[in-house]
Amino acid sequence: NLDCYVAQGQPGMKEGTDIYQCFDLFNEWETLDEKNLWFCHHCKTMVRAKKKMELFKSPPILILHLKRFKSTTCGYSSFGRLNTLVNFPLTNLDLTKYVKSAEIPPIYDLYAVSNHYGDIGGGHYTAYGFNQHNKAWYHFDDSSASRANESSICSQASYVLFYRRKDLKPDVDYEKIKQVPLSLIHI
Repeated sequence: NLDCYVAQGQPGMKEGTDIYQCFDLFNEWETLDEKNLWFCHHCKTMVRAKKKMELFKSPPILILHLKRFKSTTCGYSSFGRLNTLVNFPLTNLDLTKYVKSAEIPPIYDLYAVSNHYGDIGGGHYTAYGFNQHNKAWYHFDDSSASRANESSICSQASYVLFYRRKDLKPDVDYEKIKQVPLSLIHI
């Protein structure tokens, strides 16, 4: 739950949490609840097992899906929106601490962001994209596109982040990338 972390007093950060705290939570051991029992082949019973998610290789393209909806129960099941600001870098996202086999340095630059406004029942999507040729960010909203200020890219509406590993050049042969599966991580 990202609501429990508030970053304060860190230079260059807006109030909220940062993406590295999300990765720390992603890498913690988790005990499965009663609804997710696992069959133990040794004792032949259903048990509350522990699981841990880890990254073993750094993919060329990294897609991070921020958890923006949370199931709540008040006599019925519903979903509430999580509006926690998750601070993320536009350049040099360094995942060295989180990748087990770092043959290629797992350092990434952001190239696009999908934003969601509204709740689970409806809403509106916009996007930001980085133009490699003129080194500028653009905001896309339905049929309009305009140049964007870098300070507006990281917001409470940020929903899906698209990163490119730094060793990939903008004019690279993307046929090579198609041979490697994409990594989609829900954090």
